[in-house]
Amino acid sequence: MNKNRRNFALLFLLLMLWAVFAGGRLPYFIFTVFITILLFSYYSVYGYTRHISSFFWTNKKAFSVGDEIEIGYKLNNTGILPIAYVEIEFKGANQVSSGNIPRELCFIKPFQILNIKKSMICCHRGFYDIGNLVLYVRDLFHIFEKTVDFDHIMMLEIYPRVVEVQSMNFPATEYFGTVAVPHLTYEDYTSLESLQKYVQGDSIKKVHWKLSAKMDQLYVKNYELSGNTRVHIFLDGERNSFSGDTGRMIEEKLVETAASVIAYVLKKDLATALHIQWQERTYIEGRGIEKLPYFLKELMRFQPNGRITIEDFIGTECRMLSEGSTLMMMIVQLTETLVYKLVRLKEKRLKLIVVLISNQLSEDIEKKTIFLKRNRIDVIQIGLQEELPGKLEGSLWTSAK
Repeated sequence: MNKNRRNFALLFLLLMLWAVFAGGRLPYFIFTVFITILLFSYYSVYGYTRHISSFFWTNKKAFSVGDEIEIGYKLNNTGILPIAYVEIEFKGANQVSSGNIPRELCFIKPFQILNIKKSMICCHRGFYDIGNLVLYVRDLFHIFEKTVDFDHIMMLEIYPRVVEVQSMNFPATEYFGTVAVPHLTYEDYTSLESLQKYVQGDSIKKVHWKLSAKMDQLYVKNYELSGNTRVHIFLDGERNSFSGDTGRMIEEKLVETAASVIAYVLKKDLATALHIQWQERTYIEGRGIEKLPYFLKELMRFQPNGRITIEDFIGTECRMLSEGSTLMMMIVQLTETLVYKLVRLKEKRLKLIVVLISNQLSEDIEKKTIFLKRNRIDVIQIGLQEELPGKLEGSLWTSAK
């Protein structure tokens, strides 16, 4: 456009000199026509853009990562003249799609309502204001340009993706929640499962005396096998851990894994606590699947910009935990300092699980993993492209021999 301006400025100067020095009706007529074109071009951009109005809409207000979102725009030219050249930048929507929506060129007729609809995949969780649309309005000759910025408040909430996990085995402790266990030690005497005839070796304490007297034969009670457990989930929120995560892929996988595990344990009615240290300390606890939205909202807000290392954070937080608690650490780097910190925590009779989000396969990680498993600390490494059910389902406590 700068080139067009230079050319028109040069043409203006030549026509003016021709009209002044040559004189006559033709030079002045041509110069007058040229001035009229310039004035009309100027007005069509700087004076006529006030006739443009806009309206935005979306199919819903809350999404999850991976969902398809549909955003609609309506541009209305309320004037009697066309708008010759409009370049549209979808600035707000590009936040959701990571800048993948190209600019669009259009011509708007008088009194026309231009409908534009864009579909995109939600790439990152968070709060987004998608109501920002920028128009670059130019005249027919591309001499003048005006930027029209429509900034409507239109907030979207994009929650972490939750992947359904069918089964995860957590160790039982003496606190909150229940999980099924295969050992008679965990018989729950408040939950009767069935009755059967007495056989030699059955405990006399389990005899159902009223039924036995009625049936004139001994019957014993079978109880459900269950143990209590409480799960604490820690997220690494230190900024240096994510220094190489340019596309935020590691961050999203970390949060997706945390959200999926939380959904599973809440569905199993286990008491669950989430610990995060980023720009602020986040702690939230709950029990029951109805509490899941509160956890997802905190995970949606999370950004790894903290200054406290995960080693220092869990060292501080674990002082307040009860003996026998289950801890699941979601990390992106397995450092030597963290390894020895976890081993010391194990000595406090805490049950530990480490989930490492990384594509890196190295001899160093393998050695640290073997060392942790020998100390009955399980390590699950999940790559960025790996499916969570295949990595999380089954026993989490198969230790190296």
